[in-house]
Amino acid sequence: MNDDKNVGQVIHNKRKELSLTQEDLAEKVHVTRQAVSNLERNKTVPDDSMIAVLAENLGTNIDNFVSKNNKKQSGENTMSDKENTEQSGYKVNKYDTAMGLFYAVALFIGILVSLILMVVTGFTWENIIIDSAIGLLTFLILGLLCHAIITLCRKD
Repeated sequence: MNDDKNVGQVIHNKRKELSLTQEDLAEKVHVTRQAVSNLERNKTVPDDSMIAVLAENLGTNIDNFVSKNNKKQSGENTMSDKENTEQSGYKVNKYDTAMGLFYAVALFIGILVSLILMVVTGFTWENIIIDSAIGLLTFLILGLLCHAIITLCRKD
């Protein structure tokens, strides 16, 4: 790649050569139009998987994006992981993480309740079905209760 060009310029020039709008390119590479704009303006730097997708959709060689590694290592034009995540359209926050964790714990407790009931009541088909239903209800009640509490506590 020429030294006078940067990754954003390569993306912009190749997109223009193909007569694509930012929206068109965004749709092809499964990101938002704003993410394409940020790439072209060097506000963000594409990661390795994005480079391959961009090169394929822009009909160019991955080598054209080689300076990206140099910039990333020197810290130029990079955003934090949080900002990159937000630019990609998927925002992970502590509330979503907590909800997933509590659902996993609730599922574990529901399975544990089922197993304990099966051991206590015996392993007949009737008891297995009833004990499994009780475990499922335990999971649903605990999971939804945690979900409700976290939703009420959200501040975002």
